[in-house]
Amino acid sequence: MAFENFYQTNSVENFKMFWFLWRLLGFRGFQNKYANIVHNLVLHVAISFWYPMHLTLGLLSLPNQGEIFKNLSITITCIVCSMKQLFLRWKIRQMHDIEMLFLELDASVESRQEYHFFTNGPRKHAQWITKLYCTCYMGANVAAITMVMLDSQRRLMYPAWFPFDWSSSSQVYWAVLMYQFMGVTTQIVQNLVNDAPAGVLLCLISGHVRLLGMRVSRIGHDSKKTENENLADLGKCVEDHKRLIKLFKLVEDTQSYVQLILYISGGLNICVAVVYLIFFVESLTAYLYYSAFILAITIEIYPSYYYGSSCQQEFNDLSYAIFCSNWLEQPKRFHKNMRIFVESTLPKVTMTAGGIVRMQIENFFAICKMAYSLFTLIRSIK
Repeated sequence: MAFENFYQTNSVENFKMFWFLWRLLGFRGFQNKYANIVHNLVLHVAISFWYPMHLTLGLLSLPNQGEIFKNLSITITCIVCSMKQLFLRWKIRQMHDIEMLFLELDASVESRQEYHFFTNGPRKHAQWITKLYCTCYMGANVAAITMVMLDSQRRLMYPAWFPFDWSSSSQVYWAVLMYQFMGVTTQIVQNLVNDAPAGVLLCLISGHVRLLGMRVSRIGHDSKKTENENLADLGKCVEDHKRLIKLFKLVEDTQSYVQLILYISGGLNICVAVVYLIFFVESLTAYLYYSAFILAITIEIYPSYYYGSSCQQEFNDLSYAIFCSNWLEQPKRFHKNMRIFVESTLPKVTMTAGGIVRMQIENFFAICKMAYSLFTLIRSIK
């Protein structure tokens, strides 16, 4: 038992930052009920509702194509971010069930090989995904405020509408600029906790499926174990497979609509940003900002689809791992249970966004193709 505990993995460690940010964003952040209500009311009215609204109203009053495309990309991003936050809030309680299943799967790890594979592979990759999101999102935000600071004329971070003249005094201007900066920073944090968990969760699930394959392939090869012990090991693998399927379905239910919104908006957003970057940008800082913005949009989409494909492949490989065990020398009861286990692993396990779009790498390239098609259409109209 001490050996197993020593090599037990810790998947839940990857969610600590998400829970910290979710609490900052009003997901049961305070113990006091009334403080929570005020926190959520201010956050949702001032940021989730008004921030996209003031950008949209500003978009309607812009005089030329360049300004429209400049504002359109961030407006789409903020509207989509608020929608994703709403769906995530609806499903957030399921994250506790997801964590409990991960803890049960972590407790099944029983060897140094499994521990080192998971710690140096999926867990580290999940940490890289989170760091990559943070770097790209915050990099785009720093580029945006830098672009404003280096401009010789007084202007906003993004063209927007306010019910007063923001240029009437320095105090009003700096207050409005601070609101835009804090607002977009909050939306970036919202986007981080909207988008990053899907890639992290799928990465960890694919790792645990691989660990299950490693365990099941070892059955029967240890000459010190009796037939009953091998049968018990097979039973544990069957239970772990059931946990993985349950976990996969929970993650799909939690992330489904968030990923569908991201799929629909991703191509459009990339297209709008590329159009502005190619046809309207005139300064180096603007080039840097929109390059960072396009990279951030791409990064928020790619990990979910890459690890969606990886997860499906790992589930597909389970049936092969079962036949790598020393099943020929086992009794008939083992063979019967093994056949049932193999049959349960045969159906394809594929995550879908909204029950419509398969989260696989080819659909990431479909988003890129959609962006290119829209870009070609806009270029021909222009």
